[in-house]
Amino acid sequence: MPSTAPPVTSYLNSSSVIDRNNPAAVTGAATDIFFGQVVESIGSTERRGQLESQFSIEVSERLKGDAAGRVTVNQRGGRKDRTVVVESGDELLVLGQSYLIAARFSKDEDWYTLIPVAGDIPVTGNGSPRAKVNRPPENRDEVRNRMKDAIAREIPFTPSGATGTAPSKTPVPSRTSPPPSPSAPPQTPSPGSPPRPTS
Repeated sequence: MPSTAPPVTSYLNSSSVIDRNNPAAVTGAATDIFFGQVVESIGSTERRGQLESQFSIEVSERLKGDAAGRVTVNQRGGRKDRTVVVESGDELLVLGQSYLIAARFSKDEDWYTLIPVAGDIPVTGNGSPRAKVNRPPENRDEVRNRMKDAIAREIPFTPSGATGTAPSKTPVPSRTSPPPSPSAPPQTPSPGSPPRPTS
C-alpha cells in the first residue's frame, strides 16, 4: 500500500559566493533577470554530482539579458524517493506560479541556473499555481521596481567570487581570462619602470 506520509524535506547548506541579501550583488551575478511562469517540470539530473531539477518557464517580461519565449531553468535540488532536496531558505519551483527569475545562462547546457533563494521570487499575476507556495507571492510591480534599481547599481561578479563594495559599470572579466595570481597582491609599477610580468 503506497505511503500517504508527506515527503521529508532535506536542506542543502551551501556557502554562497555572493551576498544574496544584497540585490545589487544578485543582479551583478545574474546574466539574465526576467519574469516568467512555470509551465512544466522537465526532469532532474545528478550527473554533476548533485541533484538538479529543470523546469520550462514562459518568459513574460525581461529586465536583463536575452531570455525570451520558453526557456529551461535549472534549480539545485529536487525530489528523490520521498525526500525533497532544496537550498536552505528556498523551495522548488511550483507549476503555474509566476516568478522573478535571476539566473546565470549556461551555453553548454542551454539553460539558466537559478541563483538560490534570491533568484526565484514568487510574484502575483498569471493565474494560480497547481500547488501551495510556501513563500507568499510579492507584488510584481514592487519587485520590478526593486530589481530595476538593483540593476542600475549592480556589483559586477568576479570569477573568484569576490564582489566589490561600490556600484560600477566595469565589464565583467571574460570567463576565459585567468584570475589574478593569489600568491602576491597587485603592485603599481614606479614611474618609468616597465610593467612587471604576471605569473
